[in-house]
Amino acid sequence: MKKNAKKQFSLLALLLMLCLMMLPVQASAATVKLNKTTATVKVAEKVKLKVKNTTATASWSSSDKSIAKVSSKGVVTGVMPGKAVITATVDGKAYTCEVTVKNASAKAESLTFKTVGGGTFVLGESKAKISFKLSATSANVKVSIVKVSTGTTVYKKTYSKCTAGKTYSFTWDGTNTSGKTVAATDYVVVVKAGSTKTTSASLTLKKQSSTSVRSLYETVLKNVKAGKYTFPSLYGSSVEEYDYFTADMDGDGVKELIVGAKFVSDVFYWYDCIVFDAESNTVKQISGDICILSAFLPASGNGFYASTDFSRGTGVTSVQLVTVKSGALAIGSTFSVSYSVMTSFTNTNKAVTWTEISDLTGLDNIQ
Repeated sequence: MKKNAKKQFSLLALLLMLCLMMLPVQASAATVKLNKTTATVKVAEKVKLKVKNTTATASWSSSDKSIAKVSSKGVVTGVMPGKAVITATVDGKAYTCEVTVKNASAKAESLTFKTVGGGTFVLGESKAKISFKLSATSANVKVSIVKVSTGTTVYKKTYSKCTAGKTYSFTWDGTNTSGKTVAATDYVVVVKAGSTKTTSASLTLKKQSSTSVRSLYETVLKNVKAGKYTFPSLYGSSVEEYDYFTADMDGDGVKELIVGAKFVSDVFYWYDCIVFDAESNTVKQISGDICILSAFLPASGNGFYASTDFSRGTGVTSVQLVTVKSGALAIGSTFSVSYSVMTSFTNTNKAVTWTEISDLTGLDNIQ
């Protein structure tokens, strides 16, 4: 009896073990995470982020969309160099990936540096056109115009971002970044995108012909003599004579022609002045006029000093610097010069020599 009971117990234990072995094993839950916690892309490049081990839909965001943006599908695109954190939110929990965006180096394709309309690039007469497109999208693209003989950069322009295959262009008039005229010589354009530099063929900048400028001013003087210009007088007196001098008023390297109608009243005389500028083989009258007693060429810089007022008995004259800006006369602040300092002033700033309009030798200094 006892032996049967033992057999039955052993059989039941065996059956129980078999049943337990047949039950399914419960697997431990997999951890939800992003496929990347850090990523590096170049500007305009893309990388795909995924949330692993979940079927729930993620919402995506970027800490700085100006650096890297992300789509609703988790596709990250580099926008500008820098770092941004991409966040995927699933069931209220955030998962992040730090994305570093690096700039892309690119070659400037179809880089050209040519005179607008063809022909010779002449200072004051024509402009040059710079045109290029990049082989890859790049940020902070720097374009420099460089003097060939010295390697000196005379003009700079920066594009915050250039898209691959898109053409970018601008014109250059032969002045530096500060607006001053550069030397007549050979220049090249250098485009730097990332660490890659592309250099154009050289282009020669030539000076405007001095003969053509002189010829234009000779015509102006003839027209003044013929009465084709009006010189307003403050006091209504008649013109005694017309005189002129030349000075670089706007810093472009080409001297302007200053013509004065000389009015005389009692023992005093003054000039009502009009300024003419030769540019692109034409001459134009500068907007505005000024009445002066005398003029002085500054020791440095552009324009001329004009004595504009004299108070009898005080021994003091008012002086202003006259230049040309944006196509119009620009009159500087007034300062006083007394007899006691006039000698020092005239020693530093040369008094203008006026030439009567029938005498063309006053144009001999045109360059």
